[in-house]
Amino acid sequence: MKPRAIAYLRVSTVEQKSGYGLDVQEKAVRDHAKKAGLRIVSVVEDAALSGSKTEELRPGLAEVLLRLEEGDADVLLVARLDRLARDVVLQEMLLRRLVRTGKQVVSVAEPDINSEDGHRKLVRVILGAIAEYEAWLIAVRLRAARDLKRSRGGYASGRPRYGYRASRGTLVKVPEEQAIIKEAKRLRKAGLSYRQIAAHLDAEGHRPRSGRSWHPTMVARVVAAERPTRALKS
Repeated sequence: MKPRAIAYLRVSTVEQKSGYGLDVQEKAVRDHAKKAGLRIVSVVEDAALSGSKTEELRPGLAEVLLRLEEGDADVLLVARLDRLARDVVLQEMLLRRLVRTGKQVVSVAEPDINSEDGHRKLVRVILGAIAEYEAWLIAVRLRAARDLKRSRGGYASGRPRYGYRASRGTLVKVPEEQAIIKEAKRLRKAGLSYRQIAAHLDAEGHRPRSGRSWHPTMVARVVAAERPTRALKS
């Protein structure tokens, strides 16, 4: 089956007069699709817009991006990359967005979009560094928020220890598990080994959170677990 493509055409008033109108672009993309084995499922146009101030005012491009991300097509087909955006940085941002969703961008005039052109390569490196920095910054902020919450006695993250569950940012006691903890500690104080306590809990029908039976190591963790440093809801 041929890959599905959405053809995107854009033209300004000046370009319409200079002979690079929508009809010229459409012929170029249709001819290329035929040669490349692409099946055009839709042709979307943005007309009579020009200038950097209108880059963000293109409903046609917004529609194309949304449809591609929703799986209506596999390929975005343009006559030239400057149909996506005149600015190279914005072009690269759009390309990165589509590549992340597994879509391909095909330009009739620039068959090798991933070429080692110095300008485009520099832009890609810069955008990659910015994306990496943003990811690091988000991780730092999340870690700082968790540490702050933990320092104030709140539940930060991770799986709550046995005997507790998370509720609205705090730890809440689970009565059934608390009873098992109390029983395990009582038996330990009475001199039973962790293996004997595990066998006792299994015999009484008490089950751990995961697995079918208690293991001595699980019992040791339950018995040795420290209470949270702040008061908890019962």
